[in-house]
Amino acid sequence: MKMILRLTIFLTFTLIFLPGSAFTQTDPGTAQKRWESLSQEEKQTLKARYRMWKSLSKKERELIRKRLQIFKSLPEEEKERIKQNLKRFKGLSRQERQRIVENYKKWRSLPPERRRIIRNRYLRFKKLNSAERQRLKRLYESWKKLPPPKRRSILKQLKKKR
Repeated sequence: MKMILRLTIFLTFTLIFLPGSAFTQTDPGTAQKRWESLSQEEKQTLKARYRMWKSLSKKERELIRKRLQIFKSLPEEEKERIKQNLKRFKGLSRQERQRIVENYKKWRSLPPERRRIIRNRYLRFKKLNSAERQRLKRLYESWKKLPPPKRRSILKQLKKKR
């Protein structure tokens, strides 16, 4: 599954970010000119990604096509935000990217109701003023430093009060 995620990201964004590439042109003459204008490195990258594309199942390729269509239908500001996020993601270390992917998997495995609760709490947090958010962040950092038995004890006490 991890490989599929990487392939989806690479292939989708190869198709998106190479406007006029050989994969998106309908006019063979224009596609040929575009191909010839690419550097050797770009050609090698596209060839490798094309081989990955061909190795995917029909179902996986269709999923990528659908995601690309969704992306293309987004407003320009949203597309730009996605591009900037991808750029930041690419700039992270391998360990940081891996941590993000793992967290995303955990998020997706949560029941929908739990995700809704977390999302609502996040939105409430975002609405707080800066000083209050900083205060909560400091409290959280203190919380993380507590030994697990102490945290369990505090949570147990809080549950009794509810």
